[in-house]
Amino acid sequence: MPAKIHTADRMSGDNQCNWLIKPENRRCPNVVLLDGKCSRHLKQQCTVCFENVRSANSPMTKRLACGHAFHLKCILTWFQESDRCPVCREEQPKSDPLIQFKNNIEDNLRKKYKDVMNSYEDQIETLMAEGIRGRRGRPR
Repeated sequence: MPAKIHTADRMSGDNQCNWLIKPENRRCPNVVLLDGKCSRHLKQQCTVCFENVRSANSPMTKRLACGHAFHLKCILTWFQESDRCPVCREEQPKSDPLIQFKNNIEDNLRKKYKDVMNSYEDQIETLMAEGIRGRRGRPR
């Protein structure tokens, strides 16, 4: 399994983003996430739709615990099938709000399905009992 995102910059002690803020030409003060850039300035490719995506969490983007970023719509679609990151396959923590939301929906759907199936079984038993009673009075 691929390792979590770490950078040489962070390992060497220089953990400041390399992005230059103009017109002052000073470096961004944020901490490096990957490739010398912070989550605000780093652009990653969403591996669900293959378009560029910002690495910071926002209303339109989601950065997973492993550091990989996706469009919110894309990762919601992915989470329908798996709780793991599409890039590194790291399982996402149960405390992640999207995972909690997904699990709550699945639990509610399971309960509703169980209720429907129990009701269906009750109706079948009722119809079969009525059918047996109805046949007893008919000539053969």
